[in-house]
Amino acid sequence: METIINWIIKNKEWIFSGIGITIITLAFIFIKRIKRFVICFIKRIRYIIEYPKGIKGKGEKTYDDSVFISEYPSDGISIPVGERFKKSWTIKNDGNVIWEKRTLRCIEYANGYFYPVNKIIRIPTTYPGQIITLNVEYEVTAEGDYSSKWKMYDRKNNLIYPHKSIRLGVNIMARKK
Repeated sequence: METIINWIIKNKEWIFSGIGITIITLAFIFIKRIKRFVICFIKRIRYIIEYPKGIKGKGEKTYDDSVFISEYPSDGISIPVGERFKKSWTIKNDGNVIWEKRTLRCIEYANGYFYPVNKIIRIPTTYPGQIITLNVEYEVTAEGDYSSKWKMYDRKNNLIYPHKSIRLGVNIMARKK
């Protein structure tokens, strides 16, 4: 900073002349444009890395969404204790982002009494508008009313839709045979 002040004092006549002011003004404009160019370039590179297939259209915002379509069997059914049963959910990729390397994870269940055989389900690559069905197998070892909840995670283990329920879960009544 001190070097700059000394330089200004030595060159004050030139700096405050018409030519000096013009050159300094042009330098500031040039620096501002370079900064803007660099920021835009970095944003573009990040977009290309995150969305290599360029899903969104020109001028369209990126959004990631899912829609619950159906489940089988319906919640509230009675399951015999000691037997395995299968649950399936049908969901739709309702955004404009390709689901790649995502998983569905069981985040809540009655450990030891009612639990999924696999606590992580791999979600196949799903394109915008595509409908998929995901299956899981459960075991019930004791009588009672149970529930479990599932959430979607991306390839970096980040929770997708943290404030949204994607309505994937199981509610059953386990009864003796």
